[in-house]
Amino acid sequence: MKVTIKGGNIVLSNTPAKDVAGAFLIISSKLDDYFITDAHKGQKEYKLPKGVTKKDVEALYLRVL
Repeated sequence: MKVTIKGGNIVLSNTPAKDVAGAFLIISSKLDDYFITDAHKGQKEYKLPKGVTKKDVEALYLRVL
């Protein structure tokens, strides 16, 4: 699955097929912060955290524990 940023949204190439405990989007930014968002079934777009722009993002990870 690809994870990209378009505008102010994080966009997944596919929607998660089901809710899984421990599915997270992790955003690493140049602001020396990490932001963690739960990934939900059927949700393909997520908002970037407040104060973070596309230029600030160093890496995006989709992890299932």
